[in-house]
Amino acid sequence: MKRILFVCLAALMVMNCVFASAETADWAKPYDEPVDIHIVSGAGNQIIFAEGEDWYDNLWWRYFREHYNVNVIVDWVSNEAGTKLNLAIASGDLPDAMSIG
Repeated sequence: MKRILFVCLAALMVMNCVFASAETADWAKPYDEPVDIHIVSGAGNQIIFAEGEDWYDNLWWRYFREHYNVNVIVDWVSNEAGTKLNLAIASGDLPDAMSIG
């Protein structure tokens, strides 16, 4: 019985530490200065956006800008992503993130 009580108390202590640190975590706070992140995509015209939105201006990019002070800059979108990515590697002009699908 003591062993079960000890395990339960230990689990409660660990959970308390996890939830207490989550409340003060910095990961959800916006950056003080704007941060630019460059992305590319191989999805081409496979994505359907809401009317008036596109790869360069959409709900998600505005959300990141408003809530996290992060500007998502789309360098290119292409159905020929393999070729474009090879050229980017060769020129040393790689994006911060890519979606190739």
